[in-house]
Amino acid sequence: MKMTSKALTGLLETLSPIKRGCVFGILPHDNPDSDSIASSKAIYEILCSQGFTNTEIIYSGLLLSKQNKQLVVDLGMQMHKANWIYRPSKYDYFVLIDTPGTNASWIQKNLIDPDKLLLHFDHHQKLKGPHATFSDIREVGSTSSILGEYVKSLKRKDDQAFTPKKLEEICTGLYLGIAIDTNYLRTGATYLDSLIALYCLTYANKDIIKRFDKNEMDFKEKQYFGSLLMDSIKQGKTVLINGGVLDFPSNAYILAKAADEMLYCEEVNTVIATGIIDDTLQLIIRTEQNDLNYVTLAQRIHETFGEDHDRIVVNGGGRNGKGRISVKLSESYPDVQDQFKVIKDVLLGFNTEGEFRIPYHR
Repeated sequence: MKMTSKALTGLLETLSPIKRGCVFGILPHDNPDSDSIASSKAIYEILCSQGFTNTEIIYSGLLLSKQNKQLVVDLGMQMHKANWIYRPSKYDYFVLIDTPGTNASWIQKNLIDPDKLLLHFDHHQKLKGPHATFSDIREVGSTSSILGEYVKSLKRKDDQAFTPKKLEEICTGLYLGIAIDTNYLRTGATYLDSLIALYCLTYANKDIIKRFDKNEMDFKEKQYFGSLLMDSIKQGKTVLINGGVLDFPSNAYILAKAADEMLYCEEVNTVIATGIIDDTLQLIIRTEQNDLNYVTLAQRIHETFGEDHDRIVVNGGGRNGKGRISVKLSESYPDVQDQFKVIKDVLLGFNTEGEFRIPYHR
């Protein structure tokens, strides 16, 4: 299911006829992990924002790791272990999270009336699960990414939907849910996972992130990394990243790292990251395409931006899918705000002539 504003509208329309006094039970999979915990937190806060405050999170099994137990505490959550108090008959409606139902005890044991299964969010698309009134099931790296899109859309629709504290808790959990489930975007991550992880990082609690996050970038570098990906353009399997003016040496490193990391995404096979250092335009290229012509691309970029042909440098030559193009900027393009737009136009023209395949659109 492709996430658009219509998906949020569909969710809200599903909830609209439900009486606000009804009791909701949120069911993650048994022995919930960080993705299940974070996703449960997100849908819990979404439901509360719509007036469904009689909502509880119920799990079967155990919180197996100290990390997951600490995450529940850090996110200000209450998760209730299924027992005679927290039993199926207590709830009017159910939300199934991060499971196709095969690893959720109440579903397995047929303890839930199918008519009460209202919502279902999961990233296990290949597995068959119970049918809910409203479902969003996609093959992405984590369920947290799916719920993150709803949080983002709801905040855009209603900036008061979440208090700053609640938004911080939600985004801290979702970032960690995505990062841990995808090995920091290295395993099974998609473009969606990258974008939502970095969106959530904007609002996340950096102290909590530091305790969990073993990534080599510090928090400020992650923020810059996030801004690169949030401003990126993608169509098909190609991504174009705008680094702007690289004021600090570390930003050039992070720009290259952003290109490296984006290439891990399953739907991406070429990344071009652009940035300006002093008066030189840098294009960092990462690709899995064997026929990418770096020299022809460099010449076309130089024709548009270059001042002195001798100043064009092509490094890497495409070996192992890596390359760098450096072009001294002419005075005819002094406006940094326009340089990325012009680069897009150049690359589009390059594409239409069949010399270099890089479709793009925002």
